[in-house]
Amino acid sequence: MPDRPLAQEDIQSIYELTSIRFGPIPGGGWSMASRFLYRCPDCGYLMQGGEDEESCSCGNMYRDVGQFGANTGDDSIEVFEARSRRTGEYA
Repeated sequence: MPDRPLAQEDIQSIYELTSIRFGPIPGGGWSMASRFLYRCPDCGYLMQGGEDEESCSCGNMYRDVGQFGANTGDDSIEVFEARSRRTGEYA
């Protein structure tokens, strides 16, 4: 059974988030490493990288097997890098 996504209120208390860009890595696509979080431009939902199916609160941003994106377009998604507030290590 997949792990349940972190509650939105827990993300800010567990991680220090640094905005690194909007949209996917040029020529590299989307990294689904757990150290990256993605913000929906419509509802503000933060989705951590992973492989399990998930969608944001409003349904604009989604992740499914082999697919990730937003109905508003890839360049509308803000990408954050997350470090643990406790240890300083990447998520």
